[in-house]
Amino acid sequence: MALLAALHEAGFLSLLKGAVLSRNEVLEIIVQAINTDEGKRFLKNIIQLMMLFGSKELETAIGVSRAVLRNMDEAAASLEDPPPKWRHLLAAVNDPDVRRGLAFLLAVAKALGCAFRAPQS
Repeated sequence: MALLAALHEAGFLSLLKGAVLSRNEVLEIIVQAINTDEGKRFLKNIIQLMMLFGSKELETAIGVSRAVLRNMDEAAASLEDPPPKWRHLLAAVNDPDVRRGLAFLLAVAKALGCAFRAPQS
């Protein structure tokens, strides 16, 4: 009962009632939108996203995203002006975490390069 009361107060039940009463018009609008090139692309992208969410690789992507967000301030400091000197950059390469990150970025760059390669005829 509390849930229904909250849905009513938020206006959700009125919205839902309107959608149900005008379902034919709503379905017509949806079908028209899906029958466009953009609508078809949207559905294809949604399906691909759902497939991605079901894959194990998403865990890696989430881990990378969290690592980037966690270290955003440190990364932003590296964008200071003037830029770091070459010797500081070369010294940073001695850090195993930096080497691990560089290896990851190089692997991503290779995958992107392969994806954008022109098909061989």
